[in-house]
Amino acid sequence: MSFAALMVHVEIEPHVPRRVDIAVDLAERFQAALIGVAGWAPHPAFAAEGVVIDAEYTAREFEDMRVRLAETEAAFRQAAKPLRNVEWRGSLEMPIDVVLREARAADLLVLGRAQRSADWYSSLDVGGTLLRAGRPVLVVPPDIDRLSARRIVVAWKDTRECRRAIVDAMPFLTAADQVLLLQACERTPEAERRLDDVTAYLVRHRVAVGAKTCLPAKGTVAAKLLSFAADEKADLLVAGGYGHSRLGEWIFGGVTKEVIEKSPICCLLSH
Repeated sequence: MSFAALMVHVEIEPHVPRRVDIAVDLAERFQAALIGVAGWAPHPAFAAEGVVIDAEYTAREFEDMRVRLAETEAAFRQAAKPLRNVEWRGSLEMPIDVVLREARAADLLVLGRAQRSADWYSSLDVGGTLLRAGRPVLVVPPDIDRLSARRIVVAWKDTRECRRAIVDAMPFLTAADQVLLLQACERTPEAERRLDDVTAYLVRHRVAVGAKTCLPAKGTVAAKLLSFAADEKADLLVAGGYGHSRLGEWIFGGVTKEVIEKSPICCLLSH
């Protein structure tokens, strides 16, 4: 099992983000095609009490946007020059609309973590993409430009999303030097049996499974996961995403939300 096509989201900025280097390296590693994707939508006209505050974009402004989109494509293609199979898909639309539509062409989406002050007309909603794309998402922190994935932590919970994540991450898992299983719960015979089943499943797929651990589910689960990954010097965390409703997570807090916002390492998430 491998990845045949990767898709990386690129913002309309002067320089391509560091995650493009990761996507290029992964495409070389898996002998996969790399597809760059970008979206940038003009802000709609806004009027209040009959007075136009922001007018519709002029033809000149649209042309400037097209030029910047073309410059972004050129920068992406330059970064992806070592690859033989490179594609580009860019459009003057909302970024999430472009990515969701084009995701059909890829096995894995490589995305960056949006800033809190992000302009959603030019930035991507990672959580919304994860929920709706039907593809696994590799979330790359802004300061990361390399992913060896030799030592991986799998955050196990007996849910559909986590089972899906393990299957989606299999190209990484089979190539890793060691995979560590972590379950956030009290150590009980039933918890041990769940981990034993997952271990056996991975071993049958020739995955090198190391420690399997239960951590008491006290405090913030996401913080425990990230702390464990740091202690184990892992550079990839595999987990299910949004096992509960996203609305509930964003209102009350949740593991997926915290992992997306705070993880210092790359995370492969599936929904």
